[in-house]
Amino acid sequence: MAFAGYLLKFGETEFPEDCLVLSSYSCTPYQRHIWHDWLDNNGTRHIDAAKVPKAKVRLDTESYLEEEKMVRIRAAFQAGLLNETEQRYRVEFWDAESGTYKTAEMHMAPVEYITLDIWDSGPVYEALHIELEEF
Repeated sequence: MAFAGYLLKFGETEFPEDCLVLSSYSCTPYQRHIWHDWLDNNGTRHIDAAKVPKAKVRLDTESYLEEEKMVRIRAAFQAGLLNETEQRYRVEFWDAESGTYKTAEMHMAPVEYITLDIWDSGPVYEALHIELEEF
């Protein structure tokens, strides 16, 4: 599928790109997990790696997130949530390496919410760092 104007979706909901720091979006689509990296008695290097590559997506939001933007971010997260206990989400992401979108079930690392200020409209938050890794 050709680029359709978004980088990330949770379920069918696009992550609000006006909240995203575009230069922070990174995708490692074919990451292999190395179990063991070792040298034998002849000095030959051996790498034991997982047979199935897994994707990793990282991004940051802008700082000074007002409640209106937080509502849209939370709605995107909720739209893709498959299992709250495992923090498992259905995610579609842009893979620059293949030039296509990929869909995967991904784990979201815990997101830290830091309050910068309180305005009349409610709390204002520091940038969020979002890390997703394929199951």
